[in-house]
Amino acid sequence: MIYAFGEYEVDTLGLELRRGGERHHVEPQVFDVLVYLLEHRERVVSREELLTQVWGHSYVSQATLSSRLMAARKAIGDSGRAQLLIRTVRGRGYQFVGELGEGDRAPPAEPTAAPSLVARSEELSRLQAELDAAVSGRRRTVFVTGEAGVGKTTLVESFLAQAGGRAPPLVARGFCLEHRGTGEPYMPVLDAVSGLCAGRAGAAALEALRARAPTWLVELPWLLPPAELDEVRQAALGATPERMLRELAGALEALAAKTPLILVLEDLHWSDDSTLDLVSRLARRDEPARLLIVGTYRPGEGSVELLQRELRTRRRCVELGLALLSDESVRQQLETRLGGPALPAALVGLVHRRTDGNPLFVECLVDSWLDRGALHETGDGWELRDEPARLAESIPDTLRDLIEQDLSHLGADDLGVLEAASVVGSSFVAAAVPALDVEERCSRLARDGRLVRLLGEAEWASGELSTQFAFLHDLHREALYDRIPAGRRAGLHREVVDRLERGYGAEAPERAAEIAFHCIEGRDAAAAVEHLREAAEQARRRGGLREAVRHLNDALEQLKAAADLAERERIELSLQTALGPALMVTEGWASPAAETALERAVELSEQLADGPLLSASLYSLATLMEYRGDYPGSEGLTARCLALDRTPPDPSADVVAHELMACSLFHQGHFDRSVEQARRGLALYEPRSVYEGPAAFGEDPAASCNDWAGLALGCLGFLDEAEQRIHAAIEIVDAPEHIYGLASARAHAARLYQLRGEVEGVEREARAALALATEQGFAYQAAVATMLLGWALSAGDREGEGLALMREGLESHRQTGAEMDRPYFLALLAEASIACGDFEAARSALGGALGSTEGGRSFFYEAEIHRLRGELALQGGDDAKAAEAHFRAALGTARRQEARSLELRAALSLARALRAAGRDAEAIEALSPVVDWFPAAHDSADLRNARGLLHEVSR
Repeated sequence: MIYAFGEYEVDTLGLELRRGGERHHVEPQVFDVLVYLLEHRERVVSREELLTQVWGHSYVSQATLSSRLMAARKAIGDSGRAQLLIRTVRGRGYQFVGELGEGDRAPPAEPTAAPSLVARSEELSRLQAELDAAVSGRRRTVFVTGEAGVGKTTLVESFLAQAGGRAPPLVARGFCLEHRGTGEPYMPVLDAVSGLCAGRAGAAALEALRARAPTWLVELPWLLPPAELDEVRQAALGATPERMLRELAGALEALAAKTPLILVLEDLHWSDDSTLDLVSRLARRDEPARLLIVGTYRPGEGSVELLQRELRTRRRCVELGLALLSDESVRQQLETRLGGPALPAALVGLVHRRTDGNPLFVECLVDSWLDRGALHETGDGWELRDEPARLAESIPDTLRDLIEQDLSHLGADDLGVLEAASVVGSSFVAAAVPALDVEERCSRLARDGRLVRLLGEAEWASGELSTQFAFLHDLHREALYDRIPAGRRAGLHREVVDRLERGYGAEAPERAAEIAFHCIEGRDAAAAVEHLREAAEQARRRGGLREAVRHLNDALEQLKAAADLAERERIELSLQTALGPALMVTEGWASPAAETALERAVELSEQLADGPLLSASLYSLATLMEYRGDYPGSEGLTARCLALDRTPPDPSADVVAHELMACSLFHQGHFDRSVEQARRGLALYEPRSVYEGPAAFGEDPAASCNDWAGLALGCLGFLDEAEQRIHAAIEIVDAPEHIYGLASARAHAARLYQLRGEVEGVEREARAALALATEQGFAYQAAVATMLLGWALSAGDREGEGLALMREGLESHRQTGAEMDRPYFLALLAEASIACGDFEAARSALGGALGSTEGGRSFFYEAEIHRLRGELALQGGDDAKAAEAHFRAALGTARRQEARSLELRAALSLARALRAAGRDAEAIEALSPVVDWFPAAHDSADLRNARGLLHEVSR
């Protein structure tokens, strides 16, 4: 038989591996491993089967098998990292996944048997029904829940084994691990995606990532050649959390469009927040997708339960709660485990009473009795050698106690190895364990089915080849870990750090969260600080800002404990500089912790005379002040930033400072100065440069400069140039990587049309902004777009719907913690309330808006607030004198700000009031000068209304 794949041929009769037609030498055992995998390519081949079929019944270590597999991969141009031809199926074995040519093919072997499962037929049927629904295009989410040892993983594995029929779905499987540091974002997802790329659909998965999720390729660097990886890294700079979520969701859905996909995430009670965000996003989306998400977790642990309840309330998920086994189910498990029905009459009842029907407890109990000889096989079946009453007294009350009892029968050397392994984690590479003979002892225990199982070979970045194992259940690891005295435990953690750093080599920063955990447990505070700082940066890059905040706070705590640490202030500065912006995003603009962190960063950077970090800290703090509505405070901080003596010059820092200054000056009604600052920013802007500050918030500074210039020019009355600026901003950010900036630009366009009084333009742009912001979860921009859309609907004779939307938008805006533009939104609400005759609501809204002008503070919409007070006075029953006073106050404010568009509105309201009082000449005198200022070619709703009134009065 000849198997052909790519440029290779395996000739089983000639015992040759050929490459390009030429004989390629491999060792006999390597060739045998390759042939066996090819002959059984339709299924996963277990390690035990390979050992038996290739080496016979002689004992061979897992290291030997691993080395032969590695040699087989190298011989056919594959590797343990790429796994394009020979895939490692975690916890199960290996499979040849390459595409064979059109030559002779061997008949497929029988599919692998499903794991042994007792009393779960109903749950299996439900999972299959959910898969059928997903295959038909109805995305489904299932949570399998139950206490430790109840059989969640066994159920999932049985389901996956049954799912592999004639048209098997793709399976992406990831595991959440408790002992891997404090919240590494997307850890199980990266595990699952990596497995997809190494599986039978590896090429399709990689193409989906290239097309839909380039930022994720940065986290999987081994998938790309160096040149392409550099391009992807450049494109991924400044990726926002929403972009990360959106891209991966899109990639998984695109992959599922070709072949149904099952995403399995186990032990979600240990999940990081970012992984739960992805599950939530995938489960909530309405678009059809051939996607089934299966998550397992223990009830009462972790935040996944909150997510599950929320999704279940919205009918976006189902829960399969696994109950403990009944008497009859325990009997079935015992018969399966012991290999026959001839069981002592008292055994089933005794086991069920003492285990409550927990399958893992049953298994451990039976193994314990077998080891002790308390349960003995005879020629006729099984017998208990002790009286059931006496035996019951010796059974520990808890599973943990039973495991402890089981551990007491281990030899001292085996126990020492397992204790050291428990320090590494639930799964561990032998080379990471600070003990002797780890690989040999764990391989033997795994072959005996005791405490650990084989996962396969592991090739570290350093090139070291080792074997990976996992504890059969995390309760085994916990029991072993708790046995270690505190002093020895800390020492073992420090040894693990040394081994991990050496093994990971250049990839150590990518595993910083894991290493940091061991540093903390090893009481090495100084090393913990450094690794936590790296972990925070990695989390930020992946979009896991909540995890980044936890890492940074942990690093600050460890910094306090680090004795005699050199450059303590400089290290704290770097931590506080990163913490402030992350807190602004995760806790909202009202976050006192963010302000504290940034103020401390400014203080430290001044002490250390660190210009770049002082500039970054001032910019972040100024941004916080801006969103809180403290525009003068923001202006002062930004002015300090611009006044810094930068050596060497840093144009990118000046670009973002000019953009923020333009924003602050616009909000204060200094429109000319705002336009000038925006122009300065645009003059320094380089499209290929990285602007860290705006990128952290998903903005592009050139687009933002155009936005603020456009709004300021619109207020000044330069309507055509204003519209050009707004359209220029939209063009700059009209790309997938700038989706937040696009939502922001669309919202700014809606504002401009609102300033021009053009209802249709407001509705069009507000709907576009709201669609983007809602889809991507941009809370602030969604609130702004909702407010503006509500105004447009209200102005377009849909008052009820419009007012409801405006109140919704105002509440959403409040929940973000922002105060920026709140007086503007209150004024819009007052305008809509006046139009529908709700004068009390209008008075309340205007009262809130007036607070923006107290103490002599200037605000860009101040003239409109005064004008609306006049409209309320006229329509709400006050005297005409009060209304006229408010209109003249609006005129005075608009003229002081040189805001011709707002002056036009104020003059139009005043002229209407004067004409109603029979004072036509005064009406013309108030309105004509400002109308004449606008070129005849200019057109807007306000200009059309003003020209129409002048025409009527002049007749």
